[in-house]
Amino acid sequence: MFYMRRHRSQIFFNSVRWRYVSITKLLNFCEKKSADFTVFSEEKIVMYSREKSLCMKGSTSALGHNLSVLKDTEKSTVSYGVVHKSVANVVTVAADGSNILMQRQVVVKEPTGHGSSSTMVMQMKYCDYPSRSLMVMACQRGIQVYDADGSVMLYWHSLVPPSSDEGECTPNIQVSASFARGISTFQDCMLCIGTDSGNILIFDVPTRGANIVLREMLKGHTAPISCLFNKEDLLGSGDDSGKVVVWQHDVDSNSIQVLTTIDIQGSPCSSVLLWEELVIVAYASGLIRVFNVLGRLHAEVAAHARWITAMDVAPATGLVLSVSEDSFAKIWQLKSEDTVEIEHKASECVQDVQLCGCRFTSVNGSSFCVTGYDLAEVICFAAK
Repeated sequence: MFYMRRHRSQIFFNSVRWRYVSITKLLNFCEKKSADFTVFSEEKIVMYSREKSLCMKGSTSALGHNLSVLKDTEKSTVSYGVVHKSVANVVTVAADGSNILMQRQVVVKEPTGHGSSSTMVMQMKYCDYPSRSLMVMACQRGIQVYDADGSVMLYWHSLVPPSSDEGECTPNIQVSASFARGISTFQDCMLCIGTDSGNILIFDVPTRGANIVLREMLKGHTAPISCLFNKEDLLGSGDDSGKVVVWQHDVDSNSIQVLTTIDIQGSPCSSVLLWEELVIVAYASGLIRVFNVLGRLHAEVAAHARWITAMDVAPATGLVLSVSEDSFAKIWQLKSEDTVEIEHKASECVQDVQLCGCRFTSVNGSSFCVTGYDLAEVICFAAK
């Protein structure tokens, strides 16, 4: 009896030891391949590898969508921008990434009747129009528009109440808010910016000059706007209550009207994307939900363990990039042929970094970049 017990225990421990050795070998293999990951598709296998990081003069604040990218085809350059408190950190490199051409810090100050004072920047975004490119800052108490390199401020719009003597407000449109957040272009001639009051400000942007004019204010949210995204004649907006509104531009009346309202309470909406006839929504809970433009839910996935801070989509392929405070960057494949599907394709962990910004740097998703809290660099990935 004693011999049989000993024999069985020996078999058990041999089994445990074999599993331990197998897991150890697997971990060692994964450690060697930690810089590479694979996106599987039906047509081919695409390998991504970590490229040389782009250093900036300052670090990155823990704000959602805290990374913007501008490609200048005429100058063959690519500019990357993040914000930290009242400073926008910008790095410009050659289109092939061979060398850094410029590193700049744009200090954002609030023009007032008593001089200038620093103001907190909530979001910075490059806005690319057919005839020009602009750098837009959504700040506390105001909105600032610069030229593409941030050297000249072209426009300042105050969010203080009209009764205040600070800043300028349009007489026919009363704007009162504490901060602006959420930036998007629209219809090749408009600039959309959200506010903490839930309103979305629509500006007309001229082809040249600084004559930017507030044309209307959209009222469809009651909670602070968290994100904006546009596609052709559609504009998607999300707020801190979890509500998502899809707006559509009416050509006949030249107005922007509500097309769909998706009101799922319980978790803030952190990012909204539009691709084909789909609306992709990320939440602070780590969920990603896929709706059609009429608001019907088609898919839901538990994408991350913590707050999803940013998303981006590759319009040519339907690849979606998401980053989170859990340090993971993940790639998903959208399919909208017969049935709407979302499939996980790849993931990469940037160890000990709370990721807060991401952008595809190619229309087909063959390259992308991410950044994170307190990180003074932009981490780039490219297909082999």
